[in-house]
Amino acid sequence: MKYTRIICGNVADPSILVHNGKYYVVTSSFRYFPGLFLYESSDLVHWKKINTLLKKPVAGINDVWAPEICKIGNRFFVYFPADFEIYAVYTDDLYGEWSEPVLLGQHGMIDPAYIQDEKTGRNWLFFHGGNAAPLSADGLSVVGEVRKVYPVWDIPKEWEIQSVACESPKLFYRNGYYYMITAQGGTAGPATSHMAIMLRSRSLESGWEFSPYNPVIKTQSVDERWWSTGHATAFEDAQGEWHFILHGYENGRYNEGRQILLCDAEWTADGWLIAVDRKEHDVQSTVRNYDFNAISLDELQREFTFFDKFQNERIFLDNGALTLYAQGTSINNSLPLLVNEISGDYEAIVELESIGNVREFGLLLYYNENYKTGIFVKDGYIFSRWGLAQSFGEKYASNKIFLKLRKRNDIVSFFYSQDGIVFEKMRMSTEVSGYHTNVLGGYLSLRLGIYAAGNGRILCKQFKINALADVIN
Repeated sequence: MKYTRIICGNVADPSILVHNGKYYVVTSSFRYFPGLFLYESSDLVHWKKINTLLKKPVAGINDVWAPEICKIGNRFFVYFPADFEIYAVYTDDLYGEWSEPVLLGQHGMIDPAYIQDEKTGRNWLFFHGGNAAPLSADGLSVVGEVRKVYPVWDIPKEWEIQSVACESPKLFYRNGYYYMITAQGGTAGPATSHMAIMLRSRSLESGWEFSPYNPVIKTQSVDERWWSTGHATAFEDAQGEWHFILHGYENGRYNEGRQILLCDAEWTADGWLIAVDRKEHDVQSTVRNYDFNAISLDELQREFTFFDKFQNERIFLDNGALTLYAQGTSINNSLPLLVNEISGDYEAIVELESIGNVREFGLLLYYNENYKTGIFVKDGYIFSRWGLAQSFGEKYASNKIFLKLRKRNDIVSFFYSQDGIVFEKMRMSTEVSGYHTNVLGGYLSLRLGIYAAGNGRILCKQFKINALADVIN
């Protein structure tokens, strides 16, 4: 199957809304904050972030997965699970302020999906594992018990999967039938694990039958470009054409997480939707050259996220520089500020200046609290780091420095400079292919960022990211 990548980086679990001829997508944000970015496109090719829906962790819960965007009446909703509870945020304006999260409850449920009964007008939320429950007219509470209403597809035992994991139901109505696509097989693990299964019924509450073309989305072998493809949503575009939006890992790039893909779809003579190849070219990882004179704080918070908590009090813009206040005592407990949506091989350069009693600061690739690699300045020396180990330090007396990180074929090399022109290479390089969920868990990705520990602050006056093909060595 040939897919088009439409959004790079770890932007898993896409949910799409077609509204007024435009397309709006929201994805999982995991442990990165602010979270639940809202993307907009007018052509399914060019996408931009237009809003951030979740400004802080929900009741101390830091992992947000599998949202659903929909419209009920004149109001827009995003439903999402956190710590096996279901929450909603809502707005009357996609570009405006969204509500604080509203707890719907339904403990133990994940992956909410909205559908309205065409006959009765009653709202429903569907969940994983065959479950569903009636939803109030205003969309803000469940008004009946959760019960099993649809079956789980029986995956052949000889297939190599991660688990059965019937998840992420996505529903729509067409020509007298309710159609549902569910994810099965597990979301990582073997390349052939994830898949999308289709069902239909004339009633939301019973009578579901499986498509004879199942699975409609699936990686068939390790030779394919996209692995663990699934979590699909079928939708009709503004021109009446049908598509599947889904996610997958790029072969050989598991540490970048699941990226958003698109393929086309066709209706069969017997009334089922099947996936077909899409011929458009991929979107590539964006080259970045941040101008901190021109960017607003709102825009900054769409380009960068904090790991684990949204710490907006630690960042501000002043005189053409991004200021990051130091936190913690070392790289081990200082939450970094991370760049969103990068993929492929690249080279990053930052210009940093420490002010006050900053104990250490630097440029890094970060998976989680325990696994990161980077180059940093500490106590008048420069170090590079991998896992829990660090190199011998090289003497560096100034509080101003240019740091460079090059990532190519999962080999990461580190450089530093006084003037940003002539760079010295650190002796140690590192290899990062194992920094992904099959090894470390969490469904996170290896992200580029900066950090500062101690007291005081650092100024970031330059932050450039170039695709490695564009870098002259």
